[in-house]
Amino acid sequence: GFDHFYNLEYPQALAIFKKSLAESPNDPARHNHVAQAVLFQIMLRSGALESHLVTGSNPFLRHPKMEPTAAERSQFLDAINASMSLTGKALAANPNDIEALYARGVAYSFRGTYNFLVTRAWMDSLRDVTESRKLHNRVTGLDPSRIDARMSQGFHDYVVGSLHWSYRFLGFLAGFHGDKDAGIRTLASVADRGNLNQSDAKIMLGVIYRREGKPALVLPIL
Repeated sequence: GFDHFYNLEYPQALAIFKKSLAESPNDPARHNHVAQAVLFQIMLRSGALESHLVTGSNPFLRHPKMEPTAAERSQFLDAINASMSLTGKALAANPNDIEALYARGVAYSFRGTYNFLVTRAWMDSLRDVTESRKLHNRVTGLDPSRIDARMSQGFHDYVVGSLHWSYRFLGFLAGFHGDKDAGIRTLASVADRGNLNQSDAKIMLGVIYRREGKPALVLPIL
């Protein structure tokens, strides 16, 4: 499924993820895979994966309007809600369930991206991404070896560090001031030592280095 996903073949990836989900419907990670494939399918069709959208001259708040189909909207939200429900039950039984904490953080991250790009609910998006970071902070606090969970921390540090100072006073960002350089270092560590998120971290680093006007650092990644 991810072979298709990383080759932008989202319908094929989605078909495999759905088959996998049918075999294990109580696995929140598999619901997240479905949501991820649907989200990126929308993004590709809408031009949101075009590289000119991540240059330094293009601010985070400017992006093309996206029009998901009714089926895509339903598939995405159903998958996210199922993941949230399953992880919520697991964490009610065991608040330190690392797998549930990680999967719930991923679901918040995808929903944050959807809110940002599709519904344009920018504040809801930042709130979701902040919640994702809190959950993954708990993961790495319980198990420092879970390097994959640091990707949301790195991305969050970079994004918040790139925001105008006025946004950093938002209540739900209390304690998170952001640090672009620290975020880049964290993402580099995931790209170097990660497992699940190694490819995603490399892609994100390429985006960020281009945005920061450092093409010499982008080329080795590409």
